[in-house]
Amino acid sequence: MEKGKKTRDRILQAAYQLFLREGYSEVTLNELVAAAGLTKGGFYHHFSSKDELFAEVVDRYLLSFYRQLRDEIMKTGGSARDKLKTLCGRVCSLPAQLLEDEREELKFGYYILIFQGIKHYPRFVEKLASVYRKMRHAVEEILLEGVQKGELRPGLDCEAAAFQIISQAEGALFMWTMDKSIDLAGYNRKAFESIWDCISRPG
Repeated sequence: MEKGKKTRDRILQAAYQLFLREGYSEVTLNELVAAAGLTKGGFYHHFSSKDELFAEVVDRYLLSFYRQLRDEIMKTGGSARDKLKTLCGRVCSLPAQLLEDEREELKFGYYILIFQGIKHYPRFVEKLASVYRKMRHAVEEILLEGVQKGELRPGLDCEAAAFQIISQAEGALFMWTMDKSIDLAGYNRKAFESIWDCISRPG
């Protein structure tokens, strides 16, 4: 890997951990350069400001997961049920994928980072909304295919069902950040079965 890219990646990783732990507003440039093992001159060689760094952190560590998840769902073979179960399972894996450090405050910090992204990075709202729209459309396509193949009940409102599936998965993740006693994987399995009973074609 090119030396400049390694340094840039190191800055991004260090910034991500700091932003999660302390919040965007509280992190100083001195903390950032110290955590990345750089001088201020070295930092400015890669990023023009803390704002620019924050925007890239948000894009790399938050938005990229959802983009990858959408692509994975679309590539998954099998029935509509198989594809939707893949979606629920992958959402459960989000904490482990995003958070290399297992400390509790960093897990909660994931959503804090999202809210701060909304506040400090104007384009973040637009980007996040676009990602969620694409996710809903991907699930809607799966549902439409399921209706056409006779897996799901005729006349199903696929748009509404897609919204419900994405909302319950994301909502479960948000609740889990507040209450770690929740069995996230177990909850999502049960929620999926409940939704599936409502939308599947009666056997």
